[in-house]
Amino acid sequence: MIDLWSDSVPEIAKPNIRLLSRKTNLEQISSLPRCMTRDIISEITQYNGAMCTDHKELYVIACDDSYAQKYAPEFILSHAKYNLPVHLHIEAIDIDTFFLMYRLFELVPFNMFSVSYTLDSNIRNLSRENIDVNKNDWQSYFTCMRFLIAEKLLNCNESIVICDTDMIRLSEYEFPDASLSLCFDPLYKDNERHSIWACINKIKNDELGRQFLSTYNQILEQSYQDTDRYEWGIDQRCLYRTFKTIENDAVSIFSLNQSFYDGVIGHVLDPNSPYIMPHRQERWFADTLWCSESKKYREILYK
Repeated sequence: MIDLWSDSVPEIAKPNIRLLSRKTNLEQISSLPRCMTRDIISEITQYNGAMCTDHKELYVIACDDSYAQKYAPEFILSHAKYNLPVHLHIEAIDIDTFFLMYRLFELVPFNMFSVSYTLDSNIRNLSRENIDVNKNDWQSYFTCMRFLIAEKLLNCNESIVICDTDMIRLSEYEFPDASLSLCFDPLYKDNERHSIWACINKIKNDELGRQFLSTYNQILEQSYQDTDRYEWGIDQRCLYRTFKTIENDAVSIFSLNQSFYDGVIGHVLDPNSPYIMPHRQERWFADTLWCSESKKYREILYK
């Protein structure tokens, strides 16, 4: 087991996190039935894996097994195309996602892609039994997980870039050389929910960057304690609260040009944007740049 949790999270609320190891015998796994239980997964992942370290920028995403199946391969392979390392965290991993990760290990070199995961089905106050009732809370928990594990990942790299999982990288992009590159929305000012988008933010491993992430996780944990739930949008509200708490001249405003804004925030199809996300209303629709890019990476995945 490895403790990737932010120190702000109480011990009682931390499911055990494992790092998926490339040492696991893939031939042995391939011969096993798909109806494997989590106990068997635990048995065959006895080796603790390694996480990506010593990178200029490590990209960090987190999701559940269903979202990992739908979007993680595109994110990981599109970043590998530009030699950008990715750490993926999966909550309550399922067997199909487990197999998928080993296929991605075959395609992406060591130290360019690492995976952490939990086997636990109960996450804070949410469980699979009440997922339909608390769907937004359940989904918002996964958006928060990327921040809750980010502190430990930052300690091993020069910087981390915390992203949404359902993004595809389209081109090179140079972040500003600053402690913090935050994704401010030019259309909003002093709006707690929308001033800073959680879809992509870079944090440098220096005093201000570490302070920002530590303060963020303290604010996030306090927000959870106040409401006893992860409300939808809490990750973005906590970004704004943290920025206002430690506002500093060294903070770089992540200035999005129109193409970047259209592709990432506006969810429109702009080939000049360094990223593209699925359409807001219809995530799997035909004849779009998203589907075109996704198809290319799925062909690589299933070759």
